Amino acid sequence: MCWPHMLQQCQIVMNQALHTSMGKQLYFAFSRYPPILADGACLPSVTGDEDDLALAHDLIHDTHQKRSQRYRDVANRKQRNQSVKVGVLVWVKRETEFPSTIQKLNVKWNGPYKVIKVK
Repeated sequence: MCWPHMLQQCQIVMNQALHTSMGKQLYFAFSRYPPILADGACLPSVTGDEDDLALAHDLIHDTHQKRSQRYRDVANRKQRNQSVKVGVLVWVKRETEFPSTIQKLNVKWNGPYKVIKVK
């Protein structure tokens, strides 16, 4: 069996599989219409004993924890601790969005407000 044919089969199987975080097929999530279905397409199964499966789960869990920590570190790299004192003027970010309005033109901040109490 040649590589282009194998890759095409893998693509068909992956397009038909449901993504666990979205609950949708990836193909549908990106293109907004369902993929072409192929009869008999199935994901490969792994044979082995319970110990191998537990080892694989542990490896996946550890890798996920390390990647999550790395993403957190990168995202928080330039974060600063903000301290606010009484009497200072502050702007408050608006959390609500109005439907059917242009997001770019919406007011993004409210204020300035004078701080009267700090917790």
